Amino acid sequence: MPRAKGGRRRSRAPKRAAQRLAEMRSQLLDIEAPLRDAMHYVQALHFIGTGLIADYDDAGEPVAAVAHAASERLEKVKEIWGRIHESGRTTRKKRRNQS
Repeated sequence: MPRAKGGRRRSRAPKRAAQRLAEMRSQLLDIEAPLRDAMHYVQALHFIGTGLIADYDDAGEPVAAVAHAASERLEKVKEIWGRIHESGRTTRKKRRNQS
């Protein structure tokens, strides 16, 4: 009985997926420092706003309000970043255990 041409071919999908995951992990690490810096800048703006409020300057309230809103949004971004980062670490641990 004739054999089929070629043998079983291994899919390249796992290798490609691993490469994409490595690229994503690298990009996530690139995001960490600017995210932390942005959070520090927003915190500084909040301090400026509250300082102006303490000096009875009417310009302080809008500054503090904008800083607070930006801080909430950045906190959400930080949470999302943390979940993505954790899922990458979990995937890496699973892959090590399978080897």
